[in-house]
Amino acid sequence: MLELRVKGRFMKNRLKRLLSIVVTGLLCVLVPSLVSAADTGKLTVMRSATFGKKLILDVYLDGKRVSQLQRGKSYTTSLSAGTHEVKVQASAEKPINKATKQVTIEAGKDSTVTASWDGQQLVLR
Repeated sequence: MLELRVKGRFMKNRLKRLLSIVVTGLLCVLVPSLVSAADTGKLTVMRSATFGKKLILDVYLDGKRVSQLQRGKSYTTSLSAGTHEVKVQASAEKPINKATKQVTIEAGKDSTVTASWDGQQLVLR
């Protein structure tokens, strides 16, 4: 009888420890993502309506290609607050022209840049 009580207490303590480890692990995963969500903003990269039917717009964020936009498409992502480099490059079969812009993302706000032509020069506005 005494042996069963000892085993029962041991199992309860073990279960409590396991439960506290699981809860701690979940908190470690969930809390940083809730905090970081508050430190982000959205960026949308668009093509102007007159960009060109057959042209593709390659989109780069902070040096990494993130999208290729065809006619009528846009790219939206969440970014950490701060300054980010947006680069776009127009291409048909080979690269034609490119433009770069530094964009400051503010937490909780949306920012939009639009690729368009100024004469024969690609620009981001």
